[in-house]
Amino acid sequence: MKKYLTNKDVTFFLMDSKWGIYNPYDESIYEFVASPTMVEALAELDHSARTKQDIISIIQTKTYTNESIIVGAIDALIETGFFIEQDQSIPLPLSCSAEWFSYWKRRDYIHHADYSDPSIFDFDKSIMASYACDKYPDLYKEYEQHKPDFLLSHPAYSGIDAVSKFGHFMFYCFGRLREATFLDTLPCQLKCVPSKGGRHPFEAYVCTKNSELVPDGLYHYPVNSHSLRPLSGYAVCPDGISIFVTGIFDRYQWRYRNSWAYKDLYYDLGHLKDTVISLAKYYGWSIEACDDPDKFLYETPLYEEKLFSFHINFQERKIL
Repeated sequence: MKKYLTNKDVTFFLMDSKWGIYNPYDESIYEFVASPTMVEALAELDHSARTKQDIISIIQTKTYTNESIIVGAIDALIETGFFIEQDQSIPLPLSCSAEWFSYWKRRDYIHHADYSDPSIFDFDKSIMASYACDKYPDLYKEYEQHKPDFLLSHPAYSGIDAVSKFGHFMFYCFGRLREATFLDTLPCQLKCVPSKGGRHPFEAYVCTKNSELVPDGLYHYPVNSHSLRPLSGYAVCPDGISIFVTGIFDRYQWRYRNSWAYKDLYYDLGHLKDTVISLAKYYGWSIEACDDPDKFLYETPLYEEKLFSFHINFQERKIL
């Protein structure tokens, strides 16, 4: 009777609410119709050799799925290369997919924490304690003050006029609620927008020109004072207000100690971008992407990675 191994180099992914399978050996992508619980059960299989009936029994025990559906799924996974016969040799990936292949191979060496198990918090705390003596990155960036900050309205004590709304927008997108300590070990910030591990890697810069709300210039948003700190009085952005967002990866790298965590910048960026769009809809503003955020910098170079930039038009409604 044939026995099968799971090929851990063949990867499940979720895109547009549909499951797919990527095989790096021939660069094939397949659609895979299955429930999330079945995908989870399949992904948890170790590399042990099993008969098809053994696999069916494991999946059925975990998911209570009809056997005929499981059989169809297993047959599809054999065809895509997720399951391979025990004596079958695994081919090398195509040269053009070697970078992708190498990237996904590394996931075998990364600890994925299961936070449904309370004991994981003790484990997580012990990991952080092992490098607690290392200097951690600043929670926020602070530029030296040469001119008075432009103070923004706070939603807790201001009205709903145009100037106040812009202050509220900045607070809900970038503002700090309070500082905290993660698992009594790691200092972190709490903001309206969530961030994995409380790392909050983003910094916000504001460029204004011919705006009735803020004087012309380039500003940094310091979260401690909920204000705009002038960096330059020269504005090269379109009329109105433009905002660009940068990321400081060191805040993740210190916490998770693996380059794999770079992808979490984009998880967090998704939260931020949706917050920007939702607030713009709520206030009736127009949001448009900026094509060239570098031109905003003029003589103020940044050392962070520029990730997201947009222009606010306070008259028309046009959302990204």
